[in-house]
Amino acid sequence: MVRGAEPDPDGGARPALNDTERAVAALVAQGCSNRMIAERLHLAHGTVKNTVSALLRKFGVHDRTALALRLAGPGSTRAR
Repeated sequence: MVRGAEPDPDGGARPALNDTERAVAALVAQGCSNRMIAERLHLAHGTVKNTVSALLRKFGVHDRTALALRLAGPGSTRAR
């Protein structure tokens, strides 16, 4: 297992996240904008932007759509 990673239900490893990263990640996964996240979590817009950038790096993706899909996990792309 990768150091600083948590087990993933699909057998891989997910990056370890701090409390702020977990809260921001949950709202990204719901489709919230950086400004909406900042308002909901009472954070500065710049803090949210930096946190999203850190999440993109940690998950090895290049955009928030790919991040949201990674955060949703396996089976998340099924039609509703």
